[in-house]
Amino acid sequence: MPDFGNLADGRPFWTGNFTGGPREGILFYSPSDSRWWLGMLVAGKIDWSQIGQRTLTSTWKGRFTQATRDELLMYDGDGWTIASWKDGKFEWIDAGSTRDILGSPLFFEKTPFFPRLLSWTGNFTNDPENRDSLLFYDPAKADWKAGTWNGTSLDWRNVGNTATFGTDLEPDHRFWTGRFSKNTVDEVLFHYSGDKNWHLGTWDGTKLDWKLVNTDTFGDGLNELPFLVGNFNGDSENRDGVLFFYQPDGNWWLGTFEGEKLEWQNAANTAGLFAPTVTVLSLTTGPRFWTSNGKYVLAFDGVDKWYRAGDGRALSWTHIGSSAKFGNVGDGRPMFVLDMLGDGSPQVVFYYFRDGNWLHGRELLQTLVWNVVSNTGAVPEESGFFESLGTTILDGINTAYDAVASVAAPAVDAISSLVEAIPVIGPFLGAVIGWAVRVITTLVTLF
Repeated sequence: MPDFGNLADGRPFWTGNFTGGPREGILFYSPSDSRWWLGMLVAGKIDWSQIGQRTLTSTWKGRFTQATRDELLMYDGDGWTIASWKDGKFEWIDAGSTRDILGSPLFFEKTPFFPRLLSWTGNFTNDPENRDSLLFYDPAKADWKAGTWNGTSLDWRNVGNTATFGTDLEPDHRFWTGRFSKNTVDEVLFHYSGDKNWHLGTWDGTKLDWKLVNTDTFGDGLNELPFLVGNFNGDSENRDGVLFFYQPDGNWWLGTFEGEKLEWQNAANTAGLFAPTVTVLSLTTGPRFWTSNGKYVLAFDGVDKWYRAGDGRALSWTHIGSSAKFGNVGDGRPMFVLDMLGDGSPQVVFYYFRDGNWLHGRELLQTLVWNVVSNTGAVPEESGFFESLGTTILDGINTAYDAVASVAAPAVDAISSLVEAIPVIGPFLGAVIGWAVRVITTLVTLF
């Protein structure tokens, strides 16, 4: 198996059906050499293949040129490129430029002078081949624009304007996409924390038609709660609902459409089941939730227990296993929910950089069965972040010493002694910091 080193270094991952077969895979980008790697489960092990080499730019996942497999759409500030599977690797397809159409450049990441453009992928325009578009919101004029593949490039058009809602929708609005009121087209649902209103944007043949669909009474802080989208209640028309969890009382609320209105119902209560979310020195521990195969909720309690809710009819919760023997898997390590077997069962994969192991858990007879499916190289403990942090801090002291030595003669001797100790104290201080953070995080999580 290849030795990739530390893959938990912040690099991007994607999951999806990139090959067009029944199974989903794990895709990642290597910043050091601009290579793209795809991992597919074959005979119980992840087979890693290099499938392309190209510098990462702003990237979206969707089914842009066809509707049978996932692709990547990339934008470099001028031109657009689509990465699509062909003959065992990515083919890079020129998808045109927007410099002369929409203005240049577009900013999908914040800059000091330009706001970030909100963007989503889905079949928002009711494409007859069920292909996805890239939809984005331009706060300059409150315009909504969509780019759809026309056979040779992305065809861009203005699909609406929401100036009546204001121009900067990002700070107090939260957005979801799904097939909420119709099962034939993707829609945009948003909630505004200011007036508690919910609006739905649906394609009317030429543009997104916006309707007020609900005014909630859930109070403040709703936009900060965990939300999931899926058909959790077995809707007969296979439409999506929007589900959120309120941890203080353990209630789960499911919003589904009845006609043109979003109606809420208390779908479950899991009081005491999940550990609280805790952040210590920017390290966050706590429960994690995913939509699995469009209809299940897969949940990790933040300590070691795993649960599955939803059976296509109701949001009933089942304890399906534990990951205690693998240590504290709630430490922020990468986790993925995907169908690597192609059988529709709930599955989870997580990776730990210290030992390099990839664990695959599959629900079988209401129990998660765990298997080591790959090892991509261990990262020794001494190269950890916290151990180097101490040396970094004391390097700063060293720099400060150089600055004050000429004007603070009485303190020079004392500081010199400290500087001489840096090679010994640095790693020790880092180790102490790392140990303290791990102990505090574990104690808070348990109690």
